[in-house]
Amino acid sequence: MDFGVFLPVSGAACTRAGLRHAAETAECLGFSTVWAADRIIIPWQIESEYAYSWSGAFIVPPEKPFLESMTALAFLAARPSRSGSGSACW
Repeated sequence: MDFGVFLPVSGAACTRAGLRHAAETAECLGFSTVWAADRIIIPWQIESEYAYSWSGAFIVPPEKPFLESMTALAFLAARPSRSGSGSACW
C-alpha cells in the first residue's frame, strides 16, 4: 500500500530549505508521494464556513506567503532521490 503526504506550501515552510526538508523527511518515513495544494487565489474575506478547521476560518490568511504548487513540485523533481522509488514520488 502506498501513502502520500501534503507538502507545507504556506507559512514558515515557504523556503527552498523548508520544502526540501519536508520532502526528504517524507521519503525517509516511507511516503511514496508528495502532494501540493493548488490555491491560486485566496480572497481577503471569506464569509462561508471552512469545514477543515476547528474555528471555521480558512487556515492560511491571504497575506501569508503561499507557494505555487506546480513550481514547488518541479523544484523537488530536480533533486536526486535517495530511494529506489524516487521517480514515482514526484
